[in-house]
This record gives sequence, C-alpha cells and structure tokens, in this order.
Amino acid sequence: MKNYLKRLINLLLVILIAGCGKDDMSDSNGNSILPGALNVEFLNRVDTSSLDITGNTNYVNSNGELYSVNVFKYYISNIRLIKPDSSRYYLPDTYWLIDAEKPLSFSNNLINVAAGKYIGIEFMIGVDSTTLSKGVQGGALDPSNGMVWSWSTGYIFVKMEGLCPLAGTDSLFQYHISGYHDYDGTNSLRWSTVYFNGQSIEVNKSLCTKIQIKADVQEFFKNPSDLSIADIPNVTMPGHLPPIIADNYKDMFSFVKKY
Repeated sequence: MKNYLKRLINLLLVILIAGCGKDDMSDSNGNSILPGALNVEFLNRVDTSSLDITGNTNYVNSNGELYSVNVFKYYISNIRLIKPDSSRYYLPDTYWLIDAEKPLSFSNNLINVAAGKYIGIEFMIGVDSTTLSKGVQGGALDPSNGMVWSWSTGYIFVKMEGLCPLAGTDSLFQYHISGYHDYDGTNSLRWSTVYFNGQSIEVNKSLCTKIQIKADVQEFFKNPSDLSIADIPNVTMPGHLPPIIADNYKDMFSFVKKY
C-alpha cells in the first residue's frame, strides 16, 4: 500500500511539473509565449526602382533635377516595436548601419523579442549623444565605417553622395547629416514610425517572422521642404541645414510586406 501511494505521488508530481512547464511555454491555445526573432529588411529605393549605388543610373527629383547616387548610408537605432494597445517593446543597444553598397547590411535579425503581436515599428535615425560619450566602439559604430566626423562633432546619421549636373563645376553633391544640440537648433536626430498597413505580425519562438521596409531616397528633396541640389549641393557639417533635411527624410520609410 505504501509503495502504491509513493508511486501515485510521484506520478502526480511528474504531471504537475509537466503541466507547469507547458503553461510557461504556451498560452491556452498552445501558442508559444517564449521570445522569438524578427527579421527586418530595408529596401533602398528611388520611387519604385531599386537604388543603383554605382552612380550609373540617373534619377529626377521633385525639383526636376537629374542626379545619381554613389554613397547612401544611414543609422537605425533605439528600435521599438508597437503593440496593438500602442505601448512599446524596447530593444536596447541596437545600432544598425545600413550601407547601400553592402547588401548584407540590409537585413538584421532582432533576437529575444517578447512573444506577442505588433502593429508597427519605431526607430531613431542616427546615433544618440549618450552612445557617442562612450568613446570608440566596434561593429556598426566603428569609426572605420566612415560615419564619424570627430569625437567633438559626433556620428554622421545619414550620408548621401552623388552627381548632379547642376551641383557646380565638379557636379558633386554631398549630404552628411548630423548634430545633437537643441539649444542652437542643430539637432538632426529624428524618429520614424512605420505601421504595418493595418496588419499585425506575430513573434514567438515557433515562428520565423520577417518584414520589409522601403527607404525612398526621393524623400530627401521634398516634404516639408523643397531641397534643390543646385542651390544646396553640400551639407557636411552641423548647422541649421541638416535639421531641415532630416525633417524631409524622416518619413522616407514605409511598410512593404510581411512574410
């Protein structure tokens, strides 16, 4: 009798432990509630065409100016995922340099994302001053990436270079956007929010969730301000012009699809 009771108690303990494990790993519908990964891919475009970074393709901006591009880089940082109730899930210390010359930089696997549904993504375009204060770093923040002026002026948030016949004697235009200061109106850090067109995505350990986001170079030149390459071919230091350009490109991002 004692052996029977002992075996019964052991069996109940096994069932209880197994049940607790299941509750910790899945919801009432059997869906995983463990953190998962979200793969985000940026598509560099000019309107609907893929951006040609060789400089061999001419585009026309909203001012009717012909231009080509041979450098296009930008930082994405401080990523937040937007939940259906509009609260945010933060992914700290995420710094991602997208370089149109390096296709491997276009996508990033965000790991340990809390399981759940999300309706959008939010991120900073650039690198905040707190990160700058930490000094020389590696990876996406390595100065060898060509996105640092100096430790006094900071990181370049967005860099675009190319050719335009109206840009002067050498036809070269350069936009190196940066600046942190609010007190003198040179803060060019901007947030961009991209909603998934009324859809939601789900993240958990059992899924391989992927989304694509378009970055449209044409937005540099319009809305809310018209930017003429002929009038302003070079912006390569902090000042009053970078924030104007940053206000233009902060909405260059749009949702493409999930898959």
